[in-house]
Amino acid sequence: MMVLDVDGTLTDGTYQVFDDGAFSKTFHTRDFDALTRMLGIVYVVIMTTSHDEVILKQVKRLQEASSIAKIWKQNNLIVINKSGRKIEVLEGLLKEKKFNWENVAYIGDAHNDIECMKKAIWTGCPSDAIAEVRENSNYISDFSGGKGAVYDFCMYIYNKNDMENR
Repeated sequence: MMVLDVDGTLTDGTYQVFDDGAFSKTFHTRDFDALTRMLGIVYVVIMTTSHDEVILKQVKRLQEASSIAKIWKQNNLIVINKSGRKIEVLEGLLKEKKFNWENVAYIGDAHNDIECMKKAIWTGCPSDAIAEVRENSNYISDFSGGKGAVYDFCMYIYNKNDMENR
């Protein structure tokens, strides 16, 4: 199971707010390419504590894109929006899917990710994550949040698994 945070990890953590109150976020295409690859082999869990319509719209857009629609519509993609305490939500999901923490790769950048990172077998963070997250990461990407860090971590996990399974 690949679990990732949204703000500061899948995005750079900034919002662009318009006069009408609408806002936008910026995603890196490479990060979603990596998630597409991972969806073929593991559950991908996108988890945020905020009520995030933007990530829901991005996932829906990918589910409708003709070339990758089949992959993004698979049942191994889970988006958890407005999650509350991430550790409690993730422990419930692990129990439901009959997984344990040794099946979890987790990438995050902030305080609300640390509890999960202390339990996951593989952990990663963007280069601009807070110090405590970097201290709890097996892998620190050379890239910042929203700038390819998710791609980098996915390839690290993918290559590590590929080498271990040879």
